[in-house]
Parts: sequence; C-alpha cells; structure tokens
Amino acid sequence: MAETMIARILDDNHYEWLNLAGDVAQGDLATLAQAVEGAEVILLLPATDVILLELNLPVSSPRQLKQALPYAIEDFLANDVEDYHWVWSKQAGDKVAVVALE
Repeated sequence: MAETMIARILDDNHYEWLNLAGDVAQGDLATLAQAVEGAEVILLLPATDVILLELNLPVSSPRQLKQALPYAIEDFLANDVEDYHWVWSKQAGDKVAVVALE
C-alpha cells in the first residue's frame, strides 16, 4: 500500500508536506514532487482559490460533456477557461459537478 502524504501551498513555489507519521518538510515544487513520488497525495487548497459549480447539462455521452463543459463554465470564470485546471464529475440526472482552480 502506498504511503499517504498531505501537501499544501504556502506561497508562490513554496510548499509544505507531511506523512501520516507526522514528519514535516518544506521546499519548492520540484522537491515536493520528489518527496511524494509513489505516494498517495492529499492536496489542501485554500477555499478562496477554488470554484465549485453544479451545472445542468443535458448531454448523453462523456465525449459530448467534455466538449460542452468549457462553454458552460466560461461565464463563471474571471479569466479564460484555458487558464484554469478543472475537473468534473457526472451526477444524477443532467447535473455535473465542476471544480476549477486557476
């Protein structure tokens, strides 16, 4: 079973992470990536940096959803949709949950 690590962003290119044994470390993104290699990582993000949406999109296939989603969420974003990392999860009915992070 892979080790579980918890990581968070402190500021621009400065991160902090720990394992469940309580060992804490800090460093840049490259150091973090090396430290958590092969581990399951839980990333903590400030709620102010995350956009949570629930949309109604009547599409039938994942391919259609993937094509329609950027247009459906662009009005909710301050910048271009390409500036965001976003993930989605199909919910019951026509609902789609979306999380976006700039």
